[in-house]
Amino acid sequence: MNGPTTVIKNPEDGEEKKFTFDFSYWSHDGCKDAADGYIQADTSHPNGKKFADQKKVYTDLGEGVLKNAWEGFNSTLFAYGQTGSGKSWSIVGYGVNKGVVPQFCENIFKGIEEKKAGGDASEYEVVFSMLEIYNEQVRDLLDPKGDKVRGGLRIRQHPKNGFYAEGLKITPVVTYDDIASKMAEGTTNRTVASTNMNATSSRAHTIVGITFIQKFKNAAGEDTTKSAVINLVDLAGSERAESTGATGDRLKEGAAINQSLSCLGNCIAALADKSSGKNVKVPFRDSVLTKLLKNALGGNSKTIMIAAVSPADINYEESLSTLRYADRAKQIKTTATVNEDPTEKLIRELQEENEKLKAMLGGNMKMEVMKGDDEDLSDEELAQLKAEMEEDYNARLADNEKEMEEMKKTFEEKLKEAQLGGGGSKAAEIEEMKKTTAYMYNLNADPFLTGHIINFFDTPAEKIGNGKDEGETELVLYGPGISPKHAIVRMEGDGEKFTLEPGEPNVRLMHNGNAVVDKVELNHNDRVLFGTTQFFAFVHPKQRDASKQAWPEVTFEMAQEEIAANSGFDLNAKTKEDAMLQEDIVELMPAIENANSISEDLDKKMKFELMVVSPEARGELKGRKLVMVRVVNVETKHEWVWPREKFLNRKFVMQEMYQNYLDGEEWELPKEKDPFDEDYNTEFHIGSVKVWMQPLAFRIESKEQLEITNYSAQDVGLLNIEVVPCDDKGKEYTEADNMFCENPQELMGKNVSFVFKIVSARGLPARFTDVYAKYIVYKEQDATCTNVVKNTSNPDWNHNRAIHFGAGNDELVKFLQDSAVMVQIWGKQKPPKEKKSVNTKLAILSDARAKGGVAATNDNVKRLDPEKIRLMMEVTTLKKRQEKMEAKLRHMRQMLEVANEHSKKRLTVGLISQIYNAPTEDQAQKCIAIIPQEKDEDTSSSSSSSSSCSSSCDESAPEDVKREKAMRKAERAKKKQDPSVVKQGANSTEKPKPQAKLEKPKQPPQSASKKRRDDFNINVWVKIGSCPNMCSPVIFCLWCTALFVTVSGTPVVKILDPIRTSEDEVALIFIPGAKLKGDQYKQVAQVIQRASEFRIWIALTDNYFQDVPSPFQLNSALKAAVKALKQSGMKSKNYVGVGHSLGGISLRSFAKRAKLKAVVLMASFVARKFTSLMKYPVPVLTLAAELDGQTRITRIVEEYAKLQQDVLVSQDAVHRAPVICIKGANHGQFASGPMPPRVREKNPQPDITEAEVHDRIAEYVNSFITGVFSSNMSQVANARRKLEKDFVKSGELFQPLLDVKALHEPKNSVSCPWAITAQKYLAGEYADKIEVNTEVLGNIGFIVSKPKISGVENKAVINTTVLVDYDWHLYDRPSPPQSPKEIHLKLKTKPAIQQALGLNVTGDEPKPSCLALNELALEVALNRSTLEARDRYRMRGRAIIFEEDNVRPIGILWVPTPQQTWEDEAGLHVRAAALTTPIRDSTYPGSFYCKLMAPYRALEWILIDSLKPYQD
Repeated sequence: MNGPTTVIKNPEDGEEKKFTFDFSYWSHDGCKDAADGYIQADTSHPNGKKFADQKKVYTDLGEGVLKNAWEGFNSTLFAYGQTGSGKSWSIVGYGVNKGVVPQFCENIFKGIEEKKAGGDASEYEVVFSMLEIYNEQVRDLLDPKGDKVRGGLRIRQHPKNGFYAEGLKITPVVTYDDIASKMAEGTTNRTVASTNMNATSSRAHTIVGITFIQKFKNAAGEDTTKSAVINLVDLAGSERAESTGATGDRLKEGAAINQSLSCLGNCIAALADKSSGKNVKVPFRDSVLTKLLKNALGGNSKTIMIAAVSPADINYEESLSTLRYADRAKQIKTTATVNEDPTEKLIRELQEENEKLKAMLGGNMKMEVMKGDDEDLSDEELAQLKAEMEEDYNARLADNEKEMEEMKKTFEEKLKEAQLGGGGSKAAEIEEMKKTTAYMYNLNADPFLTGHIINFFDTPAEKIGNGKDEGETELVLYGPGISPKHAIVRMEGDGEKFTLEPGEPNVRLMHNGNAVVDKVELNHNDRVLFGTTQFFAFVHPKQRDASKQAWPEVTFEMAQEEIAANSGFDLNAKTKEDAMLQEDIVELMPAIENANSISEDLDKKMKFELMVVSPEARGELKGRKLVMVRVVNVETKHEWVWPREKFLNRKFVMQEMYQNYLDGEEWELPKEKDPFDEDYNTEFHIGSVKVWMQPLAFRIESKEQLEITNYSAQDVGLLNIEVVPCDDKGKEYTEADNMFCENPQELMGKNVSFVFKIVSARGLPARFTDVYAKYIVYKEQDATCTNVVKNTSNPDWNHNRAIHFGAGNDELVKFLQDSAVMVQIWGKQKPPKEKKSVNTKLAILSDARAKGGVAATNDNVKRLDPEKIRLMMEVTTLKKRQEKMEAKLRHMRQMLEVANEHSKKRLTVGLISQIYNAPTEDQAQKCIAIIPQEKDEDTSSSSSSSSSCSSSCDESAPEDVKREKAMRKAERAKKKQDPSVVKQGANSTEKPKPQAKLEKPKQPPQSASKKRRDDFNINVWVKIGSCPNMCSPVIFCLWCTALFVTVSGTPVVKILDPIRTSEDEVALIFIPGAKLKGDQYKQVAQVIQRASEFRIWIALTDNYFQDVPSPFQLNSALKAAVKALKQSGMKSKNYVGVGHSLGGISLRSFAKRAKLKAVVLMASFVARKFTSLMKYPVPVLTLAAELDGQTRITRIVEEYAKLQQDVLVSQDAVHRAPVICIKGANHGQFASGPMPPRVREKNPQPDITEAEVHDRIAEYVNSFITGVFSSNMSQVANARRKLEKDFVKSGELFQPLLDVKALHEPKNSVSCPWAITAQKYLAGEYADKIEVNTEVLGNIGFIVSKPKISGVENKAVINTTVLVDYDWHLYDRPSPPQSPKEIHLKLKTKPAIQQALGLNVTGDEPKPSCLALNELALEVALNRSTLEARDRYRMRGRAIIFEEDNVRPIGILWVPTPQQTWEDEAGLHVRAAALTTPIRDSTYPGSFYCKLMAPYRALEWILIDSLKPYQD
């Protein structure tokens, strides 16, 4: 503000806009409180000189209004602006800071007193009225029953005086205190009505009318009346509706809540045009507000507008709109005249008008139209106007008669009548009671409506309800959700303690944001919500006065935010977007509760829930989070998602329906107008998928199965999508085309084309049909749609579209590197087949209690940083790029090895280039095979040889190379067979020296290769002294144990006879788990029998030494089982071993020896030595449980990975060696009965019942044995299809594990994608300017390594080193964590990157944090988990708590410092070990060392360990 000029600056681009008005006031800061609380200018503040206090505003504006009143001119004062910007502060004020109205009223009465004291014989009358316009209805605020008037007061028209509200109560007043009392009375009536329906003041207009009448004798001696009408108008909040909020909604115009403000704007615009000479029609008749303000805007009035604007940057758009509004208004010109006429003349005019009205009504005279109303009216509009006026004339006859009678009365007579009818004020008595008696007062969104409803608690028990209960109800409340006996407040003792309790079951009652289901104590400043709209604060004077603490002021916003916070919403706004979201949440939450309550009372079968929706969930690439509303039909379970504005528009119609319902009038609406009705044929946005384009930047094809995410950020299915680079004609590139780009800049100037394939979706909700996908690529304007597929949850679109961009430029390359394509999935909901009869109230109440009492689908807590998500999406591309580059590096190494073996001194450039650029592995190997033909001396011959490499690569390698390879292979085999060579480590081939002492096997090198445990399972043989035949003490001990077990007992077998008579006969021999009995498998065995068409025999083995099925007893157990089966009558030899847990571990080694035809492993697995399941001697079915705390899914996933590789070779692998995971089951559910303590302690609670698990086991086992043994080929085909389906379904559980595991243990262990992700995360905004290479090392190699960085062509090339550290176990045990103990990384800091890029090193960057990288690992794990796993973890799991880094000052201290982990009841605590070196360090400049938790460990914790019972 600068003089009369107001300047507003756009926070985004800094653009300034200037507006000039008569006055511009600054009142945001530069002020201080005086001793009496008056806010005045603070001269010490920079803005103190321009601060405008209330007196300044009144002097400039109010004194002019006062002067006009004395002179007989009508005046109008508008206050316009956004809610909360200060309109009411300027008009009314607060406390000693009186606004324009109180000061004007005080001064008008002060002037009257001065006139009378000076001997003036004139009579003075002041009358007061107060009305509210809400939803195009006028309500008299001085009439306590005004809200009961159907449709509000009628607006009538007078030819001379204009529009007026018929029946508006006009009250005479003689002092300012009278006016203040009447304003308080009107505000209280307004509060009650608005609270009942949650109709906030920001949606209503208030008009205070003060008529000042002066009666005196004029110069001619005639009795004369001079009158002035002063209208003080507080307009509704001017916040703009979202432009897309109600698009396409049939009820868009159904609620007239914003109609009046819109019409006012149209009138101001038209009047401004008219003032500039244009001939335009002013649409005063379009709304109630503009009718009542017609004189103020374009007639007999002097008008002032106060435009209040907010200085907050989040309100820039609204503030700019307000200023533009005011700028148009200042162009309007009005013509005011003095309202002065002799009294007799006024009476005579009224009598004449009545005679004229009677004549017009009788048809003897043409009806007259108010001046200006017949301009530009059509004949139809004129006819309608006259029809309306006929009704008005009858009302005017009565009004004129009343007015003539009033003119004949003295002011004292009018005042006496008003006092008799209005009753006396109890304000002083109430204020006195407040000091000692406990009470509740109302809270309202408008601070000026807060505190006007008060109820004192001075009896032992007071009932609160809607007044329909038997007996007296002390506090009567109306509105949705209020029951007859809603709540009871009890006073205990002498008013020292108060309690609140529900009066009826299932009432909506909240205390301090929490649902009340039992008695709670009330304390001073507690907040209580009755129903959905009645907010109250409790005041306990005794408790307040006895306490020394400072009690904060309770506000409506505080109560709302408290409920939102208790519902899980984060209301600590950190950004502009957060603040806007918070504002929307607080606004919508009570509205949604209100709508639900109305739906309950009207039994409309609809439930409303608040949703916070990200732009990605809406199918948009950018934008801010928005609040939307999920609408659910509680009978049919159909749902819709409404934008905020659509919901608010419909809610106002719901309120009108509810009011009609309360009034006992017809409230049902036809289907097309019913705000609760929604069409099932409305297209529904099922979900979205964000497809990143980065692989295309390197011309790498991308074939992904991506999760489809709905509005609530929940996974609703999978989308199979492919993005494949192609040529200009749409032909897809293959590996043989070798189109891989090492740098996206290579695309500059080249034609960029690709094929975008939307293949299919899987697992969509079954309630949808007519499903299709649509998307927009890059700068396209229109969406491309797939074909529509009906009546399936697994639509196959096979959409295939070639997209051609033309020559690549900077913008296109940036899009490919950093942006994505949003694919939206749309469909229609199937109509309900049959509606269940559901009570709306009970359905909503049940759901609300499950969610903590508040209708919210989700919250706004930020769980995934978008930057981290982007980095996670890059991992796939990084892996593919790394594989390509590692293949080239491997070929180069092989080339050097072969050249060294053949003592080559030189190789031609042509041959090296052919090897480096070989598109396939086969071609590279064939080119390498050419190396022996290269001649060191004859370069021309060599060139010839290399130039023919491409063609030679297609032929067989030379015979001498083959012979040489064969010789080397034979030599290696010979070394393996030499008994004198003893393995002591992973790579040891030397003969150890004789020792007299047992040597422990050396710990394997800690790399990410899969050698980490397998090479040390049985290699414990060592020589003792000089006796080669003597074994170690370990083996001797094992031999003694075997001997003891053998003599201690013989296993017992129990046979269950088959229940079928089929020709296909199979026997299942059960080997129990440790500490379990054979009989505990009887139940699952019988379920298998009942579910099978086979003639199935069951053999339950038991009586193992200490109930542990050791390998030493298993051979005799299997022999005993076969013998018992034969004796019982089994004829075939189709024996299948079924082993559970340790029983399966023991059983797997006896498959061939015991002549079993197949094996079923439950919570067990094939040994690691079988790198392929197809190599196992017999068909094997592996069954896992998702929540198995002993045989972890993280161990079984290795079997699934083997099967995946086998399937690539032969599809039959799925039938011969299926690996299936039972979702929601745990370890003990494979058996029955009591579980041993170890199982109980180590296993999470299951999600499904034991019976369900046994049914699924039976299903899988029968499919497996059918495929192996059945002679019916049709049955075999069906069983195999079933196994294939189960294989795919299990992949939903296994694949996330494999993906996360690949981050530190990729197929090629040379690199570590997780290290690349961590380094990019550290780089921050420079992530796209760095190239990261990683090397996985062993212990010693890692310790002596250091990260390196160099600047190359505007890029920083970083070489990092990695150590993946596993806990080492002698045997392949599934119960310990299968994830790395920790990952050691050596990275580069951001200052080092800045320096390598040639940028200034600021030095003020915060130190990097290992804690942040660990949080990233957790988010990766959470993001890759299934929806059920995430929900289990959040609901039942113990958290991962990341402690501050253990920062070490120097490397020699960092090396021995481990990452610390410990568990307690709260969860898993992790403290990383960190080391940061400064950029100036001479040896290790700008380095960052970390010992971190692996993402795989985080995922293992989420899936299993967090759910286990905590054991101290």
